[in-house]
Amino acid sequence: MATPLLEVRDLQTWLMGGDVPVRAVDGVGLTINHGETFALVGESGCGKSMTALSIARLLPENARVRSGTVHLAGSELLGLAEASMREVRGKRIGMIFQEPGTSLNPVLTVGTQIGEVIVRHTELRGAHVRDRCVELLDSVGIPDAERRLDEFPFQLSGGLKQRVMIAAALACGPELLIADEPTTALDVTIQAQVIALLKELQSRRNMSILLITHDLAVVAQIAHKVGIMYAGQIVEQASRRQFFEYPAHPYSRKLFQSLPRGVTGDASLAVIPGNVPSMTRVFAGCRFAERCDFGKSDCNARPAPWVELDYQHKVRCVLYAGTRQVADVHQTLRARQGDSAEPHAGQSGDGESAPVLQVEGLKVHFPIRRGLFKRTVGAVRAVDGVTLEIGAGECLALVGESGCGKTTVGKSILRLVLPTAGRVLLENVELGDLSRTQLRARRKDMQIVFQDPYASLNPRMRVAELLEEGMAALGLGDARWRAQRADELLSQVGLAAEMRSRYPHEFSGGQRQRIAIARALAVDPKLLICDEPTSALDVSVQAQILNLLKSLQRGLRLSYLFITHDFSVVEFLAQRVAVMYLGRIVESGSRDAVLNSPRHPYTRALLSAVPTTEERTQRTVIWLKGELPSPANPPQGCHFHPRCPDAGDQCRQHYPEQTTISGEHVVACHLYR
Repeated sequence: MATPLLEVRDLQTWLMGGDVPVRAVDGVGLTINHGETFALVGESGCGKSMTALSIARLLPENARVRSGTVHLAGSELLGLAEASMREVRGKRIGMIFQEPGTSLNPVLTVGTQIGEVIVRHTELRGAHVRDRCVELLDSVGIPDAERRLDEFPFQLSGGLKQRVMIAAALACGPELLIADEPTTALDVTIQAQVIALLKELQSRRNMSILLITHDLAVVAQIAHKVGIMYAGQIVEQASRRQFFEYPAHPYSRKLFQSLPRGVTGDASLAVIPGNVPSMTRVFAGCRFAERCDFGKSDCNARPAPWVELDYQHKVRCVLYAGTRQVADVHQTLRARQGDSAEPHAGQSGDGESAPVLQVEGLKVHFPIRRGLFKRTVGAVRAVDGVTLEIGAGECLALVGESGCGKTTVGKSILRLVLPTAGRVLLENVELGDLSRTQLRARRKDMQIVFQDPYASLNPRMRVAELLEEGMAALGLGDARWRAQRADELLSQVGLAAEMRSRYPHEFSGGQRQRIAIARALAVDPKLLICDEPTSALDVSVQAQILNLLKSLQRGLRLSYLFITHDFSVVEFLAQRVAVMYLGRIVESGSRDAVLNSPRHPYTRALLSAVPTTEERTQRTVIWLKGELPSPANPPQGCHFHPRCPDAGDQCRQHYPEQTTISGEHVVACHLYR
C-alpha cells in the first residue's frame, strides 16, 4: 500500500488565555494520499480552519498543540524547528486563506507579494520573477495581469483578491495545498475555472489538496474523500460517492437539507436549531445531541462510537451501533428522514407595488491619472449606464463576474461612491438633490452588508457597540432599549446574547458576517443592499440568514438589492434578476424567465458553470474564451463579443439595443433583434 502524503493522528489544539481552555481541535485524524483531495466540511467555529493552521503551524500566539502527530511524506512537522518549517511553508505546503483582505499586505503591490514567495523558494530573479507573476495571474483568470501586478490590494474586488491569494499559493508548485474556502468570493465562471485549474494542477503535479469549504457543490466537483467536522471532531468520513449517495450522520443530512437549491416560493429552508456548543466544555457524550432530531437517551451519557458502515465510510453516531451493511443504512436513513423545507405562510414581493428604488442611467467613471502633474488620461468605466428599479418587498438579484461593477452599483446608490451621471430615487426622492444633513436622515432607510465582514467591522469595538452605533447615531431609543434591541438582533442571526461583549477578532468568518447583517438590520431599513452576504457562511447558517431575510421581506416589505454569484440563493430569495457585464446590464427579467430560459450568451455561460452536487459527468460547462476585458478599455461594439461564441460582424461594430423577449424579460443582444 502506498505511503500517504499527509497523516494526521489524534490532533488536539487548545486556545489558552481564559479561565478555561478552548478545545478548538479535539482528536482529529485524517489521511491524504498523493494526488488526492480531502474536503473538510462543517459549520463556522467547528475547528476546520484551526485544523489547517495546526498542520501548517501558523497558530495564533495563544494556541497550543496539546497532542497528536502530523506527518508530511514521513517528516514529523510538529517537531521541526521554526527555521526548518519556513522552508516547508510556501514550497512544500501552499495555503489559501479564507479572507484575502486580511491576508494580503495593504502597503505592498500584488507583484511584490507574489514575487516574495518566488524569490524565497526558487532561483528566479529579476525580470523572470515578474514574468512568472504574470503567468500565475493569467492562470487564475485575472484580466490585464501586467497592469494588476503594480496595483495594491485595495484596488481589487473581493474576487480578484482571492485569485491573487491562489496565485501566490501555487507559485512554487507545492506538494500539499491547504485551501481554506478558496472559491468563496468567486463568481461561478471563475469558480469553475479555479476548480478546473486545481484539478489540472493536481493531475499534472500529483498534488494533494486539503479543501476546507462549506459549499457541498464544490465538494462534489473536486473531492475524493470527505470529512464532516463538528465541535472539534470529525463525525463522518467517506469517499465522495459514498457521502453524496448515503450521508449517514444526522448533522450531514441536515447540511444537505439546508441547501437552497430547488427551494422557491414561500417555502423555508431546513435549519439546524441552536448553535455549535462552546468548546470550553468537557463533553461526556455526543456533541451534536442537543441539536439532533434523532437523539437517544444515552447520546449525552457516553461518547458516540466510530461505526464502519462500508470501506472508507465511517460515522460517529449511536444510531448505527451494530450496523455493518449499506442496506441497513438505507433503511435507517429513510426511517429518520426529516423534511428539507417547511411551508411558510405569506407572500414575497410581487413586483407590482410602487418602486422603493429607481436607478436611471447610472454611471460611475474613475479617472486614470498619470505623470508628474497627475493629468487625467482616461477613465475606468466601472458602471456605464445602469437602469433598474425595486418595488416594496421585492428582491432584485444582481449577478455577474467579479470586476463587472456590481459592488460599485450598490455603493453609488448609497452615495458611498459619487455617481458620474444618472439619477437615484429612493421613494421618489432623488438622493443627488439632498443636502448632507438630509441625506444623513435618509440613511436609516437604506443600509448595506459588505462582502468582507472583517474589513467592515471596527476591530476596536465590541459587538454591542457595533450594533448600537447606528441606532445611537440616528437617535433611536434610549440606552436600555438599544441594549435590548442588540440582544434581539444577535438572537435573530443565530448568535448568543453573551457574545455581545466580544471583539470581532474573537469570531469565525461566518460569525462576523452574521454580526454585520445584524448591524445593518438594527435601524429597520426599507432597502437593504446585500453584497455577497452569505458567501462566507456555511450552508446551515446560510439557511438561517436566508430564512431571516425572506421573513423580513414578507413581514416588513423590506426590499433587497442582492449582489451575489450563488444562483441557488438567487433561486430561493429573488423575484427578479439582472445580469451585469462590464458595467452594463445585459439581461434582466423575472427569476424564472432568466434562470430557466436564459437568452444572452453570457447568462447561459454563467448558468452552465454553476456547480451541483450531481455527478461531474452530467455537467456541460460553456467555457468563455479569453478574460474579462478591462473597464478602462472596453471593446468596441458589444462588450461581450471577444468572448462570445455567437459573435458576428455587427456585434463588433455596435452595442446592441435592448430587446423585449416577453413581459419584463429584456436582453441586450444582436441575436434577438
